[in-house]
This record gives sequence, structure tokens and C-alpha cells, in this order.
Amino acid sequence: MYEPSTVKADADRLAAFEADVPHGAGGEGAAASPAPVTSAAALAAKFGAQCPHASLLVVSELHRDEEYGGPFWIKVPTKTRVHELRGVIAERCGVLPGLLRLSYAGKKFEDPERNLEHYGVKYWNAKFPDWPVIIRRF
Repeated sequence: MYEPSTVKADADRLAAFEADVPHGAGGEGAAASPAPVTSAAALAAKFGAQCPHASLLVVSELHRDEEYGGPFWIKVPTKTRVHELRGVIAERCGVLPGLLRLSYAGKKFEDPERNLEHYGVKYWNAKFPDWPVIIRRF
């Protein structure tokens, strides 16, 4: 693990700045992180037709129906990660993704890197398709 002294860290940061490497970037060997996916169509293209999809009803405890467009349905692949789901919902209703606290079937979507299958959405959505994803208060 890289744990330099403060003098060494400052020297490394200066060398990176002079080489036009942005602060926090991994350098030449690191792959650039892809842009976040924020549309349901882009997610469908990302995972392809072989991945099962779930039609999810989105409701909010925070807003009146007029404020965010009312309860609405989205169709996303079940391999969608929570942060990607937040992006799709934000694109549809205009609420910032960082403010969305989501839950489904009583489970809070706390880890943004887990996908919907980890939270059981694929299984429960097949049995109870009307269960909503809830934009919750806290």
C-alpha cells in the first residue's frame, strides 16, 4: 500500500501535475472509468437481450405526484447496479441521483455497486410485479 510521508506525497503530486495527470487518476496503466449510464435504453444495450428485464414501478415518499411526475414504470435489466438505477430514475423524474434513497420489498439499496439481483428484485418482481421501488425519506 502506498503510504508516503507528507514530503514524498507532495513531491508525487507536483510530478503528476507537471505531467498533466489529474489528481486522483491512476496514471498510464489505469483504464479510464466509463461514463455513467443514465438511460434505460443504454442499459438494455449494455447488457444485451439475453439478460432478463424487470418492469419496476417507482413511487416516492418524499414528493407529491406532481413534483416528480407521479408514479411511473421503468424497464431495466436485472443486472443493473443501484447507481445506474438511480441515474435512470433521475433522468426520468429530475431528482438528483445523490438524493435518491431507494428500497424494494423492505430492503434498502445501500450499496451502489450491488446489482438488483443481489437485492432479490429479479425473484420478487417475477412473483409480485406491482411491488414498487420506493424513493424513501432516510
